[in-house]
Amino acid sequence: MDREIKEELERHKAAKIELVRRELAWESEKQRVALEKLRKRWVTLLTFLVLIYVLFYGVALMILFLAHLIFLFLSLNQLPISNPMS
Repeated sequence: MDREIKEELERHKAAKIELVRRELAWESEKQRVALEKLRKRWVTLLTFLVLIYVLFYGVALMILFLAHLIFLFLSLNQLPISNPMS
């Protein structure tokens, strides 16, 4: 094969390899950005759901605590009070 033709084919092959390398780098970066967006979205969603759960659970606990206090208060008011002076 002629040396010039061989060199031209090598240059063409090197250019093609570089193009494929750039395309792969671009695709890789595109996928990385998409994955990062998904992670941020799910972290935000999970954080929101955990916050709602904690708030709901906290409110539920507060209601149970207040109900218990009211029950105790009403129970204590129904007990006969003995007068120590009598």
